[in-house]
Amino acid sequence: MGSFGYYRVDRARPVILVVGRHDITWCHNGPFSEGRINMYCISVAYPRKDGARFDFDYYKSRHIPMVMGFLSANAVKAEIRRGLASPDGSPASFVCLANIWIKSIEEFQTTLGKHGPQIMGDIPNYTNIQPILQVDEVVE
Repeated sequence: MGSFGYYRVDRARPVILVVGRHDITWCHNGPFSEGRINMYCISVAYPRKDGARFDFDYYKSRHIPMVMGFLSANAVKAEIRRGLASPDGSPASFVCLANIWIKSIEEFQTTLGKHGPQIMGDIPNYTNIQPILQVDEVVE
């Protein structure tokens, strides 16, 4: 039995998600239809370094909303995590880890081509750390 989640493809069309162990099914404005949604995750890592600064308030209230706006309907959700510690109690390897779930790598690349200078130009407003990006396929 899956869990239920509420998701919006766009502002006018609600979608109900039923998330199972290996699949996602959805109901979109009416009759139930089944199918597989390919999901991808953009992982953004900000490594800890001496003299680094990171403004989490700016990042969560300005930068991520800007990126999500550019991604539009391709964006599923975003998650921001602050690094606290490694398992042995030493400082975390990363100051911040962010994940942005998307539906299409091609649309993501198009968005970067169009808005990349704005996104990259905003980085000095919240950090002096060069981010590391990775594109992942969500397999489960």
